[in-house]
Amino acid sequence: MSTNTTAHLPKHTELPRPTGAGDTGGRAPRRRRGPQAPPPAAGAECGWCGSRRLLPVPRAAAVRLTRCSRCAHTFGVPRATASARPPAPRAVPERRHRERARLLLPYGEPESWLDVGTGEGAFPAAARSCFPYTAFDGLDPDPARIDRARAEGHIEEAHRGTLSSALPALVGRYDVISLFHQLERAPDPQAELAAAAQALRTGGHLLVEAYDPRSALGTLLGPHWTPFTERAPAHLVPCSGLRRALRELGFTVLTVQRGSAHLPGDLRTAAARALAHRGGPTALLARPLGGAAGALDTLLAPLARHTRLSTTYRVLARRR
Repeated sequence: MSTNTTAHLPKHTELPRPTGAGDTGGRAPRRRRGPQAPPPAAGAECGWCGSRRLLPVPRAAAVRLTRCSRCAHTFGVPRATASARPPAPRAVPERRHRERARLLLPYGEPESWLDVGTGEGAFPAAARSCFPYTAFDGLDPDPARIDRARAEGHIEEAHRGTLSSALPALVGRYDVISLFHQLERAPDPQAELAAAAQALRTGGHLLVEAYDPRSALGTLLGPHWTPFTERAPAHLVPCSGLRRALRELGFTVLTVQRGSAHLPGDLRTAAARALAHRGGPTALLARPLGGAAGALDTLLAPLARHTRLSTTYRVLARRR
């Protein structure tokens, strides 16, 4: 005959539940969440608008980012990793270099042009077809790249470092300075803009191209967007913030391009990196799916150039 073990327990007593690694106490198991972005430091302010409405950008990449909810300026510093190093310049088609240079055609041929972050001199080499009598100089923090650019005849003078660090030798020397995707890599982008104002002659032009933190495609890609994956300081400057900073430095903004400045390739980069980080068999799909994403990049480019999907903007300003 079986024995009822609950017969002598008080009326409202519950039997203890077995415990174990999978016990959830009767509740639905919680979903495991990935690494969470740390909150901004107490009292931190946006470097562009002064707002304290700062939010962490959730991501698990090498750079810890914070975004201003007022003006969208996004900034951060690298995580402490042994492999952290400045990123190599992104490959840009020659036709895009010529497209950038043609923005200056209505203002005559400049005597001197400094390309900041020139790498191996791809931009000066392409821009020479538009301005054959202009003296192109280059500046880059990588000595090997800048020396190669000079050795191959793409630039006449090679300067090492950042614009602000090389400034004493460059004051008032140039008619044009180009900053293509350099502000997001600079520890202090406002210092670079101030240095550009001093290196330009009166009436000189500053040409800036940068990632747009308000891009819908950038928001969609999130931590896999190209500027968010580089192991370097990140400053994604909103176009409105850049224009305001230029006016305060004594510039007149002449041209702003958004859609036409779009640079395809972010979908391919995002797909390849997202799959490669998974490891195992999934990583084997990185190349074919990356190629498919690259084809989609090309197909969507005309749409991106007419919508907020565009990931970059371009600003041309004249120093008063």
